[in-house]
Amino acid sequence: MDELTIDSIIHNSGPISKLNKNYRGCALVSSVQEQNAERELLFDLGWSWIDFKKYISTVKSSKENDSHLVNAFYLEPKMNSKHNFQFKIQYEKSIPTMNCMKEGNKGLNKKYRVIKNTQL
Repeated sequence: MDELTIDSIIHNSGPISKLNKNYRGCALVSSVQEQNAERELLFDLGWSWIDFKKYISTVKSSKENDSHLVNAFYLEPKMNSKHNFQFKIQYEKSIPTMNCMKEGNKGLNKKYRVIKNTQL
């Protein structure tokens, strides 16, 4: 991550698309699938997403095809408007993850993708 990208995060400014390669979703949500939904909303709504009150939860999971339904609710404070989205998140592939403490791979992590985003 370069200095300009770090600066844009600190000041919530500049094109949010610059975070595309580095931002995987908020670590405070319960699962990787919920991180994917949160990430999608950040890139759709821009920097203002950070100030919204939000709640994200998994409502259904299928082990058979490793797919998940995730609901995301948020309140836009300036407009006092409520929004609810449902995301279908599905396993895409496994990718090697580097271990920052030692040489070599840490292992494989699952990569998911948003395949459907519906406003409720």
